[in-house]
Amino acid sequence: GTASATMVSSGGLVIVFSGSTASGTTLSGGGSQYISAGGVAIGTTVNIYNMPGAIAEEIIFSGGVASDTALDPAYRGSACQIVSAGGSASDTTVNPTGGGSASQIISAGGVASGTTIYGAGATAEQIIVSGGVASDTTVTAAGPGGQAWQIISSGGSATDTTVSTV
Repeated sequence: GTASATMVSSGGLVIVFSGSTASGTTLSGGGSQYISAGGVAIGTTVNIYNMPGAIAEEIIFSGGVASDTALDPAYRGSACQIVSAGGSASDTTVNPTGGGSASQIISAGGVASGTTIYGAGATAEQIIVSGGVASDTTVTAAGPGGQAWQIISSGGSATDTTVSTV
């Protein structure tokens, strides 16, 4: 099946099963999207604003695929994309603003390519655990208080990373 332009708020959950595609999903206020084997998510926006302790998340399980995800939390909001073993994420943008925080976590066996990490007055990070793989990552810190990190644990792999400040 296909779902497009779905809005998911606090406590809400979207599960993208095998053979299904979700496009243009917006997760906010603690909403979650799970992408299972054979499922595809395109153009997901993960945002949350002024909700301390709440996290909006996208989790890509083995065989799941996500592309063009935007993690865009703001003031005291947190967003996360987790790429589990066998999952794949491409062209993710991690771009928190105004005191928000956002992370892409690549677990063992997970693969991410073309990720943009941009911290402007906020903290943005890519965490690659042992066995995780990232390629073609751009890491940029901008403005006062902007922090952008690529954190590679022992056994993690990152190739073709570009790091800058503006």
